[in-house]
Amino acid sequence: MTKLLYRGKKYIKSNNSASIKVVKLTYRRNIYIKKKNQLSKESRDLTYRGNKYLSNKSNDHDQNLIFSLARKIIRAQFILGNDQLTDQLWNEVGARNIDPRRVINLMYNCSYPEDEKSMIEIDCAFQQQS
Repeated sequence: MTKLLYRGKKYIKSNNSASIKVVKLTYRRNIYIKKKNQLSKESRDLTYRGNKYLSNKSNDHDQNLIFSLARKIIRAQFILGNDQLTDQLWNEVGARNIDPRRVINLMYNCSYPEDEKSMIEIDCAFQQQS
């Protein structure tokens, strides 16, 4: 038997490797691609220790677009007071088939729209309610 000294502790190697069966793995390309395509179609969000993590597919792109539009509408409507720009941005929300309630929720429930984390939390809470 081989002895190993690691950080002042002695370890003894037992030779149990002979009892392990060898398994031959087979790569099945078509099955792999089919399952990968099925998973990519599903929108899977992960909740880990109470924190919501969104999948980084088109969902993130859509969310970033919605956040950007919400920020622009806040600026146009509340800071600049520009009715024409506000109408133009709301028309863009409609043209992209974005739920206006989602944008309104971000506008009125996010105290600091430049904070990405708070925007994500508020948006996730709204999507869970819907």
